[in-house]
Amino acid sequence: MIKNAVFDWSGTLSDDFETVYHAMRAVFHRVGVAPLSFSQFQEVIDVPYESYLKVLFRNDPETLEKFSDVKLNNDVFNRAFRAHGFPKPFPGVQNLLEDLKDRGFRMAVFSSHHQSLLEEENSLFFRGKNYFTVLYGSAGNKLESVSKMLERTNFNPEETVFVGDTTHDILAGQKAGMKTAAVLTGYHLRDKLASLNPDFILDSVSGLREVL
Repeated sequence: MIKNAVFDWSGTLSDDFETVYHAMRAVFHRVGVAPLSFSQFQEVIDVPYESYLKVLFRNDPETLEKFSDVKLNNDVFNRAFRAHGFPKPFPGVQNLLEDLKDRGFRMAVFSSHHQSLLEEENSLFFRGKNYFTVLYGSAGNKLESVSKMLERTNFNPEETVFVGDTTHDILAGQKAGMKTAAVLTGYHLRDKLASLNPDFILDSVSGLREVL
């Protein structure tokens, strides 16, 4: 029986794909590399971002080396992300969270989004009302940090569903023994998500209400 829900943030609860794209353009500009088009970015985007850089420049180690200062890249990304303006939650997100809270579900966020940005947006989106036991941001590689997230939340993975929009989310949830729900509002398309056989595929996060 599912008692807990863990949500990715970007592309799952927060409609920020365009903002992320512009922030990554700033990173490319910093290192002097021509940025990707939006369609190219959508095709290769993955988490952690080093993954798709390695795909893009696997035959060009000199260019890949330009992105080697991870801390500086993150600083540039975070400044550009906020300078572009605040994203918004997807329609129906707060109603869903309110409903799940009323039904007794415990909820958490598990995201690669920077911790300070995550906390700021969570407060803004829901006008200071907090639905989450834990806001676990700056997760980096979720395959490596998912066990720490479960320790912090004290969620039993067998009683938990992880809701996300990327293959990285699905793989992390499966590795930890959670049920997985892929949403189609974010960064990866249906065929890519379906290839990993998540337990549920949802048109949007609001579909979780019926699943639970």
